[in-house]
Amino acid sequence: MRIAIVDGHCLVRAGIAALLREAGLEVVGEAAGGEEALAMALGARPDVILIEVSLPGAMSGVDITAALKKSEPGIRVVVLTASEAEDDLVAAITAGANGYLLKDLEPKTFIDCLLAVGRGEAVLPPRLTGPLLARLRALAAGQAEDARRALFTPREADVVARAAAGQTSRQIALALGLSESAVKFHLRKVMRRLELENRAQLVAWASRNSHLICAAAR
Repeated sequence: MRIAIVDGHCLVRAGIAALLREAGLEVVGEAAGGEEALAMALGARPDVILIEVSLPGAMSGVDITAALKKSEPGIRVVVLTASEAEDDLVAAITAGANGYLLKDLEPKTFIDCLLAVGRGEAVLPPRLTGPLLARLRALAAGQAEDARRALFTPREADVVARAAAGQTSRQIALALGLSESAVKFHLRKVMRRLELENRAQLVAWASRNSHLICAAAR
C-alpha cells in the first residue's frame, strides 16, 4: 500500500515514515502542508494519505482533506492528529476523511487501522465514538424538529389548534383578526396537505398529533 504523510513537523514525519516502512508499507511522499501537500498527493498518487489537522500556513488538514476529496476522490484520507476536539473530528468526517486516528496509538494498532482503511473500512478512535454519536443524535433530533415546524406555518398551526379545540371558523377569525374566508382557506390548505377529506378528520388528526402543531406554532 502506498502512503503519503502530511505533517508540519519534520521529525514526526520521519518517525511515521520509519514505522510504515518497518511494517512493509511504501512511503511515496511527504509534505509540511498547504499547496505542497496537494501537489505531492497529485504527483505521488498514494492509496492513503495521512494528514494532521493543525498545519502551518493558511490551509488546515480539514481544508486539504476537502480539496483532495474533490479533486482525487479515490485517495483515502486519514487524519492522524493529537487533537481530541469533537469539532475537529466532525469537521474531518464532514470533509470526507476515511478515518480519524490519534497519535497516541500503539504502533501495531496504527498499522492495523491503516490496513483496514486500505480495505475500504472507516476507522475512528473508540473514545471519540461516543461523543460523535451523541452529536449526530442531537443533529438528527434537530432536523426532526425542523421537519415538524415545516409541516405548518405558525398561522396555520394557530388555526388548526383552535379548530381542534372546537372553535367555529367565525370564532377563530375573531380571535386571530382574520376574515372568516381566510380561516376556511387555511383549513382547506392544511386538509389538502394532509390528504384529509373534511374538518372532522382534521380535528381527529390534530388530537393525535398535537405535538406537531405545538412545534409549528413556536
